[in-house]
Amino acid sequence: MKPDTVSALLIWASVVVFAVHNIEETFGIEDWMAEKFRPAIAARYRKKPFIVACSLLWVAYAIVAALAVQSGNATVIQVFGVAFAAIVANGLFHVLAAPVLGRTPPGFWSAVILVLPLGGLLAWRVITTGRLTLQQALVTFLIGAVLQIPLAAGAIYIADFLFDLKKRSSRK
Repeated sequence: MKPDTVSALLIWASVVVFAVHNIEETFGIEDWMAEKFRPAIAARYRKKPFIVACSLLWVAYAIVAALAVQSGNATVIQVFGVAFAAIVANGLFHVLAAPVLGRTPPGFWSAVILVLPLGGLLAWRVITTGRLTLQQALVTFLIGAVLQIPLAAGAIYIADFLFDLKKRSSRK
């Protein structure tokens, strides 16, 4: 069953919110990582590869969102739910990192102003329309939270690989 109009609009809004969040994260990520993490980890967060990684994630997410809205396929909608839960978990990680690390990380403000409120609104929507129970919504969030780290790390590794290929080919 295709999402109703309000739910579809919330799904499309999440695509825009994810783009805004990625743009905010890009500003300052390289310096912030260098300041807060050891060099081996910080080296993976150079600005240009990070932009590529965020773009890969955004394109994949936008495709899943479009398929969820257009097809109404239950499996695709579940995949969208987990993907959005990963974004919300990422936003929550940004907020929790601020007091722990003593400085607001890049992506903090869009998480507070856009990601987390939209996450709450979409969760409320799926629960009140009977798409998910509260327990199912919580499990979806937990799955997204667990998958968020390997998805982000995978995109970063792919972007680093692409930039390393470019370096190697330009040396020849």
